[in-house]
Parts: sequence; structure tokens; C-alpha cells
Amino acid sequence: MKIVYTLRFLGPVLLAAVLAVSVGSGCSKQARKARYADRAEKYYEAGDYNRAEIEYKRVLRLDPGNFKAVYRLGSIYESQGRLLRAAAFLFGARSMDTNNLDVRVKCGYVLSASGKTKEARDEAVFVLDRNPAHPEAPLLLVDTIRDRNEIPAIRGVLERYRQRGGETVAYHLAMGNLAMREGNSADAEPAFKRALAMDPKSGAANFALGSFCLVKGDLKQAETYYRTAIDLEPVRSNRRLRYVDFKLQTGAVAEAKKLLEETVEKAPDYLPAYKRLAQIALSERKFDECAAALRKVLIREDSDFDALMLRGRMRLLQQQSAEAVKEFTQLAAKYPRVPSVHYNLAIAHLLNRDLAKAIASLNEAVQIEPDYTDAVMLLSELNLRKGDASAAIASLRQLLQRQSNNVPAHLLIANAYLARQMPDEALGVYRRLASMMPTNPQPPFLMGRVLRSQGKIQEARQAFEKAANFAPDDLVLLEQLVDLDLSERKYDSALKRVTEAINKDPKSAGAQLILATVHLAQGMTNQAESVLKKVIELDPDARPAHLMLAHIALQSNRRDQALQQLETLLAKNPNDLAALLQIAAIHEGSGDYRAAAGWYEKVLAVSTNSPVAMNNLAYLYSERLGQLDKAHELAQRARDLRPNDPSVADTLGWILFKRGEYGKALQLIKESAEKLDSEPEIQYHLGAAHYRLGEEDMARLALQRAVESKREFPGKDEAA
Repeated sequence: MKIVYTLRFLGPVLLAAVLAVSVGSGCSKQARKARYADRAEKYYEAGDYNRAEIEYKRVLRLDPGNFKAVYRLGSIYESQGRLLRAAAFLFGARSMDTNNLDVRVKCGYVLSASGKTKEARDEAVFVLDRNPAHPEAPLLLVDTIRDRNEIPAIRGVLERYRQRGGETVAYHLAMGNLAMREGNSADAEPAFKRALAMDPKSGAANFALGSFCLVKGDLKQAETYYRTAIDLEPVRSNRRLRYVDFKLQTGAVAEAKKLLEETVEKAPDYLPAYKRLAQIALSERKFDECAAALRKVLIREDSDFDALMLRGRMRLLQQQSAEAVKEFTQLAAKYPRVPSVHYNLAIAHLLNRDLAKAIASLNEAVQIEPDYTDAVMLLSELNLRKGDASAAIASLRQLLQRQSNNVPAHLLIANAYLARQMPDEALGVYRRLASMMPTNPQPPFLMGRVLRSQGKIQEARQAFEKAANFAPDDLVLLEQLVDLDLSERKYDSALKRVTEAINKDPKSAGAQLILATVHLAQGMTNQAESVLKKVIELDPDARPAHLMLAHIALQSNRRDQALQQLETLLAKNPNDLAALLQIAAIHEGSGDYRAAAGWYEKVLAVSTNSPVAMNNLAYLYSERLGQLDKAHELAQRARDLRPNDPSVADTLGWILFKRGEYGKALQLIKESAEKLDSEPEIQYHLGAAHYRLGEEDMARLALQRAVESKREFPGKDEAA
């Protein structure tokens, strides 16, 4: 996050709130005031702002209306980067002397930084009306631009003042900046060079040419101009920080840090340099260094917005969820209209596993700033996660109306359409993306997946082949085309595709893995095993190969070999959920229910919200281990996580049946049976629930469907 001087939260500030007033007596009072003022000026001119601040405050205790002391304190605080405090004194100075043009310019920059561009522009015009050749006002005027459409009008204003005040360094710099904003380098360069010719010692002109060279890609010349500029600039200079940014941008991190360290050594009161050091330390995950730099800021300004934001982000990176929530909650109370605060608070809530509060914070951020892309995207993702695809679609449609070329937003809304069972709308999105990115393989690949899910096999094949033309060596596309061949029993075609890929790259573990699936589809398990072992030789960490070997061993009643493959995976990654779940299923299938329950518990220790583990463990506790209360708790949690899963609905429904809650049980089991009407065990559960409620005809119908199935299931004898 680039640190900026953020003052969106400025409100009315009474100077009296920051000025201490005391009374003294006649001549001694005047003498002391003169003495304090004299010392203050000497310290100020020497750049010793800490001592100057003390002396100017002493002047104000004796003379609260002393314009020079108020103005100097505002200038000191501005130079130190303490902009909230600076604003109070600068606006106070403006109220004392409304015609002081330097004060008006400083107030204008404060207003511009706070987002109050109209008021800032008024300040610039006020100054230029009275001094068309002012050395800062033209640059302030350009600084107020937020939209390219404003540029012609501002250029006209500058031209009118040039006719009155003549050509100045500031005029040429302002005109060059306007040209740069328009992307017009042909006009920008001569304007900057004219400014430099008028004043070769102008730090602003040298820096402007450095920025021009950077845009043109001439880093060496940019460095020359930048270096000259900062040698001419005071140590407390925003251009010095922008030079630091240049160093960071070009990868010279050590040089950037050295420059910042030199800066704070010469000016230990310059807060922006400490904040930039904290930012670098945070990017390097050096949390102690980051915290130390932030302390330097907050000991002087305990409400510094940027420092508090950085401290909050540090908590997030440290995974300190409670502390992060506290930091950003306090920030939201201080700065309720800053959307980035609410966005980061949402991240903290997510880290704290509080989805509802995260969504609430994101809604707040989007309400303040509807174009806040990151917030809209994350909010849509979270709404999808909780099953509210309609809300995600509504948010993303609004975003895409304003940002029609936002590719991630298009991809996300397509996912939302698919979640809402609206595949044609998703296909429409992918077609638009294909027109936006005509040689990108992703849109036709995604189209192929949707078409395949609709059963449009030939259209899906055409889409995948189109994608493969753009990415001929992509194994994911190869896998899709092979799967289509296998689904149509075109084994020779599938084998040909894979063989061509292997001939291109014989050491491709991925291509060999696809070959194994071709063998398995034909029932050639020995050949598949041989290929899978070769895959592991090529890539010992090939997780799918171990899982497939375990599956083959299990299908061949080689339980111990299956467990050995899975344990090999767990030795590499003890938290491999697929391996843990498979081992649990193996023990369950062999009748070792307590061992199976233990493995499901291990899954939940790794992934506390695994609905599969919760559901299966609930089933074991209910059907095999006689722990109905634990079964009910787990099944209810699984239902909360997967409210539309028919298997979960049946598990919870059957547990409620056993608890004697027949009405609730029937509702859930009926929901499950409507989605899985060919599952005999669910039909048995449905019949039993109807029977308990005295609905014998419905019970008989469901039980008959259950016993007619050729598949075995628990309770089949009772159903008969």
C-alpha cells in the first residue's frame, strides 16, 4: 500500500483547541514574547523544528493571536508530515490574514490532499488572481485535477494567468504536468525543459524531467534528474519520498532504505520517512522493524491514519486476528467514511472466521465508495461462499456497468451464474471475454466446461480444441479432450493424444498421469499401475498418482497397499485432507468403526469446517457407535455449512428420526429423497418416517422402492 497523506476526515478545527492561553504582565510579557519569537525564528531558519515548535508555542501562550507563530507552526507540522495538526494552524493563520498568499497555497494543498478539490482550486485561483506569477499556485491548480475531462479548462485558466503574469517556471511545469496527464509526451518534454532552462537549480523542474524519463523507460536519465532534484530539495521533501519509490520500483530496495535512514538521521521528526520504512519492513515481513518505525510516528501523532493502517495490516500478516479486529474497529470509529478501513476490517473478521461481520464491513465500504473494486469483488466472493449468488450477481453487474473491461469481475459473475444454475448467462460472459481476449485460451476452455456439463459434447470438444490451439502444451486442456474421448469410448483417439504429448516431453509426469487414466478407463489396471509408478519416479510428490494407486489397490482388495500409499502422502503432508478422508473410509469399509471415527476426527482437527468429515462422523456415531447426541451436533453443523446437500439432509433427518423428532425428520429426508430418488437407503428412511407419522400409504410406496433396489443398504431386511 502506497502511503499517501490522507485527510478525508478533516472537519472543522478550532484553533483555540490547540492553543494554550496564559496571561502575563506588561513589559516583561512583551520582552519574553520577543525573546521567544527571536529564538523561534533562529531555530526555524536552521531547520531545528523541534526547538522552534517549543518557542513558537511559548509565543502563543503570551499572544494567542500572533499570526507569525500560528503560521510557522502550521508550516512546521506540514513539513513534518503531521497534516491534521498542520491543518488546524494553517486554517487558523488564514482566518487571521486572508490575503496572505503563501498561507492560501498551503491551505490549498491540505484541502487537495483531503479530497476537497473544489475548495483547493478556489485557493489556487484566489492566489493567482492577486499574483499571476506565484511560484506555487499553478502547480496547486493542476494538483486539484481528478478527471481528464477537467484538463482543457485548467489549461485555459493557466493560459489566462500567463498573459497577465508572463511565463514562469511554475507555469511551464504546470503545462508539462497537464500534457503528461493526457499522455502527450511531445508537449510535456519541451515544457519541462523550458522550466529547467529558466531555473537550473529548480528541484521541481529536475524532478519533473526525471518522471518524464521514467515514463519513457529511460531509467538511467531518470536517475540523473532525480538525484539532482533531491540534492536541491530540503531533507523534509515529498520528492525525496517519490525518489525512494523510484528506487523501490526498480528493485533497489537497499538503496531506498539507506536514503530513508539518512533522511531520518538528518530530520528525526520527519514522519513520512518512518512510515515508508515501516512499509518496506512490512513488505519484507520484518515485523519488529515495522513496529519500531511506527512507534516513532505514533509517539508524535497517535492518530496518524497511515501509521494506524500499517499497524493494522501488520496484525493481519502476523495472523493476529483479534488484535487486527481491534485495530480496525478503532480506526473505523475514528474515520467512519474511509472505505479502506472497512475493507481491512472485513479482512480481519475473515481471519477471525466471522463471515457475517466481514460481509457487513464490506457492505459499509461499498456503500461509501461504490467503485471500490477490491471490496465489491471480495463481497461478491463471500456472498457466493454463503450461497447468496443473487447478491453477488447484483453487485457485479453494477461494477461491470462502470468497468466493462474488468476481467476478474466477468469471471466471478460467470461463477455466480453457474451457482444460480444459469449456464447460458455464464456462456454469454465467456463469449464476451473471448471477444475481449481473442487469443487467450481461458474463455474457450471455460465455455467447454459449461457446454460439457450441459451434455453438448461436440460443442464442448470444439471449444476445448480452440483453446488448445492457443495453448498446445497445456495439460489441463489435454485432460479435458481425453476425458471427452473416454466418455465416448474413443480409446484410440485418447491414447493418440496422450502419446503425442509424451513424445514431446517424455519426462512429463502430468502427461503420464493422463495416460494412466486412459488405461484405467479400459480396465487395464496393471498397465495403469505401471504408469503411475513411473509418474512417482518422475515426480515423487505427485499426489494424484499416490491417490490413484491407493484407489486401485483398494478396488483389488489390497487394503494394506492402499493404506501404505496414503501413509506415504501423509508422511509428506500430515494435513492432506484427501488422504485422511480416504484412510477413514477404508477403516469404515472394513468395519473398524472406532478407527474410522478417529481418522475423521483428525480431518476435523485440520479442517474444522469439513462438511464431509462432519457428515460421515455423524453417521458413524449414529449408526455404529451409539453416540446420538454427538451425531446430532455434527450433523447439524454439516447442515449449516451445506444447506443444499441431500446426503447431509438425510444424515441429519435420520438422526432426528432416532431422537423421535419425526416431523422434522420427514421434512429433511423428503428433501433428500427428491434429489437422490434412486438411493434405496434414503427411500427406506423416507418410508420409516412416513410410517411413524401414520402415513402408511406413503410409507409403503417408499419402502417398496427401497426393497426393489438390487443394492444392499442398512435396514433392507426391516424394509422388506
